[in-house]
Amino acid sequence: MKAAMEYEDLCCPICISELVNPHLTNCGHVFCHDCISTYLLTSKVRPPQQKCPICRGQIKRKKVVPLENLAQTIEQLSTDEDKLVRVNSYEQWRDQTVIRNPIQPGDLIDVRDTLYVWCVGEVKEVISSPVGRPKTLLIHYKGWNSIYDEFISADSYRIAPFGTYSSRADLPKYLQNHREERRDPGLQLNPLLDLMQFMPR
Repeated sequence: MKAAMEYEDLCCPICISELVNPHLTNCGHVFCHDCISTYLLTSKVRPPQQKCPICRGQIKRKKVVPLENLAQTIEQLSTDEDKLVRVNSYEQWRDQTVIRNPIQPGDLIDVRDTLYVWCVGEVKEVISSPVGRPKTLLIHYKGWNSIYDEFISADSYRIAPFGTYSSRADLPKYLQNHREERRDPGLQLNPLLDLMQFMPR
């Protein structure tokens, strides 16, 4: 066991620079939030088969958590002259993934489905919540049967401004013919099998 924290402990193993908003995976490794998010997002392997880039252990996305105390420690010990630039870049990235304007029925947004594929969604309904709690959105996946419609919180990390992810060519997308098939409510296909038919553009 190490007697004290070393500089390498403050560095992200993906970008090899000081950690920016460090996040801990369920297998015990720490990465920049942007780095691990991009790694998982662009992976051609879908959950639950996604592996940690260090130990190849299974990564459970819901258990990737921020380390606020470590972030404060890094801020105090930082020697990286480019750190401010990287922090500003991270904050800009985060700002671009948050929907700022009030969401209305009919709005198109990006929505991440349960297999972590980003799709285009249409807001069908905005449901009010008790004071102090975010509204709930009824989301319809464009090009898909309404049986896949979902209720998602308006502050969920699974939604983003339209085009943020759905327009990216480096992310997995569903095969067009499978999306078309889902428009016919009379077709009795295996939903799980159908959902697994995706590929990068």
